[in-house]
Amino acid sequence: MAEKIFAGRVLLVSVAVILVMSLFSIFSTAIAEESILGESDTNDQMGNGVSAEETTEGSTEEASPELDGSITEPGVTEPGVEANIKDVEKRITREKAIISGGAIPEFDQVIVTEDGNEYNLVYIDNPVDDSTYVPYIKKYEQKKTKDVPIKDINNLEKYFSKSINIKDGYYVGKISLAPNPFSKVEVYESFTGQVDKTHIIEDLPDNDVSRLPKKKTFEVSSDEYYGATKSAVLKLLSVEYEVTGTNSLGLPNKYTAHLTFRGQQSWLEPHHYSVTAKYEGEVVSSEQRRVVEAHYELVSVDPVISEPVIEEVPDIQPPTVPTVINVVEPPEEPTNIFPAIASAGIVIISAIGLILFWLLYWIKNAVLIKTLNTTVKVIARKRLEVIDGQATFKVPDHVEVFDEAIYEIKLKPSLANKEGVLVVEWRGVVIATEALKRKIQIGRSIITDEAVLAAITEEILDMEGLIVEPS
Repeated sequence: MAEKIFAGRVLLVSVAVILVMSLFSIFSTAIAEESILGESDTNDQMGNGVSAEETTEGSTEEASPELDGSITEPGVTEPGVEANIKDVEKRITREKAIISGGAIPEFDQVIVTEDGNEYNLVYIDNPVDDSTYVPYIKKYEQKKTKDVPIKDINNLEKYFSKSINIKDGYYVGKISLAPNPFSKVEVYESFTGQVDKTHIIEDLPDNDVSRLPKKKTFEVSSDEYYGATKSAVLKLLSVEYEVTGTNSLGLPNKYTAHLTFRGQQSWLEPHHYSVTAKYEGEVVSSEQRRVVEAHYELVSVDPVISEPVIEEVPDIQPPTVPTVINVVEPPEEPTNIFPAIASAGIVIISAIGLILFWLLYWIKNAVLIKTLNTTVKVIARKRLEVIDGQATFKVPDHVEVFDEAIYEIKLKPSLANKEGVLVVEWRGVVIATEALKRKIQIGRSIITDEAVLAAITEEILDMEGLIVEPS
């Protein structure tokens, strides 16, 4: 804000200096011309003071009255003002668009063209359909997830429809299943049950149970994931002895013990599949565009001032009469160089003022460029700062939104070389966001419908980096 105020003051001072110098130059030039004209009149009077004496002997003859005053000097005809009307159109039209039943837009009552011609509003036509309007097309992608029994995993089509409905403001239609649309995840169920483990001990001298362990660690199944195992301590359940040797009397002296241990274990078994179907497609906007045309009539035309017409008068020489002419040499006229110096000063001061104004106000690091057909125009310049990785470019509210234009934001290297995100706002709504190092394109027109803006804002929050650009 301080830059704009200072730049405005510089511009005002420059304009004031230019006006003062211009008035001073005009005043000094007028004085110089008046001085030169006065000296010229004096010289003419001195040159006309001649004495004519006849040198021929005899009677004195007067000069023929027919020759007196018969010689005219070449002159300039009186310049006239001729109101030549320029070749301009007497009527012009302007048109604006209405999107989907909006109110008839307002038009300026008076238009002044670049040539200075003024036009008044005469009447406004009724809205007509725009035959050249091409509705916007928006791409959609959605997913649906369902649980499918294991036995139907190869027959998924009976669980998902071939298309789904889309209703998003003016975008109403259907999108279909994408190619290779299904992705599946196996879902397991956890179970807990009893587990028995056996253990054999050989070469025991007797069948004394007290010699045997009452607990033992075994590897059992786990429900941590499918096929997982863990270590668990099981308790002794039962023992069976087997005689494996006898002494000389035939009595048992060697045994083998078969031990059974029991405990709990958990495990996973496949239960069903969680299947996700992907839908995608394009939906055409149902919005309609109508055009309103306003007619203007010419009010005034700048007149053309005709140039002075110079007429050449034939040079008529009078009869030769011997005369004695006393010629008085006019004094040498001084050269007046002040107007040239004043004009040069005006040019220099004007250039300095414009350069200062450009340096202090128009150097910005972000510009909004509008491209319509082949016409490219810069419609906004901004100085942006990256704060906490984010810079915000606010599109001016006065930007027209109904023409078939492309709006682009370009960043100068001083900003684009930084790390961060550029957020674009229009009338308080975020309409685009992108990395600083890339150019951002807003689209052919800025959407004004509140429902569409709300939907776009929600999408931007959900999908970082999305550019709102109807294709």
